[in-house]
Amino acid sequence: MMKKPLGSFTEMHNNPDIKRKMKLNTTQTLENENLYYRLLRQAQTIDLSEVAKYQIIYQSGVDNQGRPIIMFVGARLPEKRFQLDRVFLYIIKMMDKIVDNDYIAVYLHTGMENKSKPEFSWMEQVYNQIDTRYNNHLRALYIVHPTFWLKLVKGFFSTFSGNTDFWSKLTYVEKLIDLFDVIDPNQLVIPEEILEYDEKINGPIHNVRTTGRGLTNAESLGNDL
Repeated sequence: MMKKPLGSFTEMHNNPDIKRKMKLNTTQTLENENLYYRLLRQAQTIDLSEVAKYQIIYQSGVDNQGRPIIMFVGARLPEKRFQLDRVFLYIIKMMDKIVDNDYIAVYLHTGMENKSKPEFSWMEQVYNQIDTRYNNHLRALYIVHPTFWLKLVKGFFSTFSGNTDFWSKLTYVEKLIDLFDVIDPNQLVIPEEILEYDEKINGPIHNVRTTGRGLTNAESLGNDL
């Protein structure tokens, strides 16, 4: 009775298609890791302070377990590719200080339906680095005000990447009040325009204080770069 599972295990490892796929995945992971460290070295040698001023990505307090909260504001992304590449370097430089310990992330997609979307190749390289370097200690990813376009992109990556671990950490949040149910709003630095959008679409949030206009660690991070 015990031989059948063993036989199945042996067959799996003798299957050339499976072995080929495992080899390709290992090769791709190594390539992504090598690329990451090359980009990190580049990011550490150039001045990225002007990118920090846009506050596209910043640390915003901690959750109830003391884990840092990383905020990403989609509508603040520039539209030109060379600017996006500098944003990518800034993300790598900032996140490298954080990702060796547990953290959570909040992506504010608000207003992206009115902007030109980043090139797919740029989004792909960001995702590859998330998969390679940022996923291990990511404990939750909240996407606020998602659109149909974003869900399509998520569907594409989740279908072809095979990384079910990362996608299991993702939660769509239609209303800020739902985000405040899981994260203390006083630990969240949310841009004023996003607060106003949410109030217009979902109604006012009563008896909730947010740090809205504050800078918290974003300002100090900008000064470090």
